[in-house]
Amino acid sequence: MRFRNNVIAALVAVGALGAANNSRADFLEGIQVPKKHNAQMQIDARHSQADKFTDKNGNKISIDNEVETVNATLKLKGIKEVLGTDIPYFLSANAPFISITNNKTGQHAQGLGDASIDVGFHNTYNLGKRASLSGVATVGAKLPTGNYDQKSKMNLGTGTTDYSIATRLTALLDGGRYSLDGRAGYTIREGDVPDRTELSLTSGIEAYKGRLGSFRIGPEITWQHGSDLEKVTGRIIGRFTDKDSNQIQVYAGQDISERNAPESISAGVTVRFSPKIAANYLKNIFSH
Repeated sequence: MRFRNNVIAALVAVGALGAANNSRADFLEGIQVPKKHNAQMQIDARHSQADKFTDKNGNKISIDNEVETVNATLKLKGIKEVLGTDIPYFLSANAPFISITNNKTGQHAQGLGDASIDVGFHNTYNLGKRASLSGVATVGAKLPTGNYDQKSKMNLGTGTTDYSIATRLTALLDGGRYSLDGRAGYTIREGDVPDRTELSLTSGIEAYKGRLGSFRIGPEITWQHGSDLEKVTGRIIGRFTDKDSNQIQVYAGQDISERNAPESISAGVTVRFSPKIAANYLKNIFSH
């Protein structure tokens, strides 16, 4: 417990330091559909490797598992007439492909994981001439599309339908010089499976801004808690955004588990782009 608390304190301190040097930015980039597009496609590829598993009693068990995950997400900008609201919103659908390998036993499983759908509402409020608050609220459901067997340790899904609510707020102070980004989420899980809470804090420093776009780097910390789980994840994120709001993001981090979760290191890359831009790019390639 003391080690986890020290990790949390250190990462929060680094996050606050990054926030103090952050410059004006679109704080909902990567969450909402960019203003100049009607849709956004996101592909996230991640590799993680775990050498320990903390059981429900806090005991550390030696393992050697590797997990590769490719998540495909499509976000559509909401149409005002559909919900009859002036508040901007978006629709999101996600489908993961998962590959799990147990290097000790040679067991392997791969296939579709649990898909999810969400709707998110977002807006920005001015708090004077040099301060503002941006926020997004989402509601969603995760569907049990991934293979699940209660007796197996190589599951691609959870076997439950989960419902989630989440909010993310970003405060801008001193004309955008100072910023802090936080997220809180709650998941209601089907049947007798315990509900879960998730909190995260993210910050960044704009290290480059020029003709090509901008590059931002900073830390993120996430805490997951439930009666059946407790885990802290810390990672460093670097993200480049071009002039057309397309993005490429790289990240690396580590999970620290205290109950019923693996301890793993992970790294990945996320690409966000407009389907229209991608279609035009492919059209130009095949037209030559």
